[in-house]
Amino acid sequence: MASAVRDSRHNAWIWMAASFGVSLGVGLASLAVAPHGHITLALATTARVAFLFFWPAYVGAALTSLFGSVFAPLKEHARDLGLAFAAALSVHLSFVAYLCLAGHAPPTKTFVIFGTAAAFTYLLALLSIGRVRQALPPGFWPPIRFIAMNYIALAFLLDFKRFPTNDLRENLAYLPFAALAIIGPMLRFAAWLQNHPPWKSGGLIRNREMRNLKNS
Repeated sequence: MASAVRDSRHNAWIWMAASFGVSLGVGLASLAVAPHGHITLALATTARVAFLFFWPAYVGAALTSLFGSVFAPLKEHARDLGLAFAAALSVHLSFVAYLCLAGHAPPTKTFVIFGTAAAFTYLLALLSIGRVRQALPPGFWPPIRFIAMNYIALAFLLDFKRFPTNDLRENLAYLPFAALAIIGPMLRFAAWLQNHPPWKSGGLIRNREMRNLKNS
């Protein structure tokens, strides 16, 4: 048991280090190729790298429920992917901090929306530690996870839906990520419907009513 816990922690650190390295490498490469070293490209690319770790963590369980065990590895590694997302996001936030220090801070609305998503990300990372999560009152973890994961997904959707209007190449760069951001909540909702079909709940209600009538 102790060995399994150590292996799990070791794997999590590997995922986090790898995602941090990938995001940092992509961000620095973007700075190198951007005209005049403009940071906007680095912000965009590191956000996308982070999203590519978040998305499978977000939909892994839904894909497994809908399409079977072929997607089970995503579900099994959901925690690792989530921690990898948090590590990759830290690189993106470092570029945001640099932008602020350079005197080009994003609007307050951006800070509120995406700052809340970042806070939820690190809250989930903290609560992924078993002993920390066990300190919560019973029943608190599922709604916290539900609200946080869906809010982060919404924040990505708000980001990726902002298509440039006059640049086909930039539109194509946005499109795959916008599509994934839309598909993700749809997959989770479809999986929820599969596990909670309305006709079954309706049948349970009718059966309960029949029993009440018989007992009255």
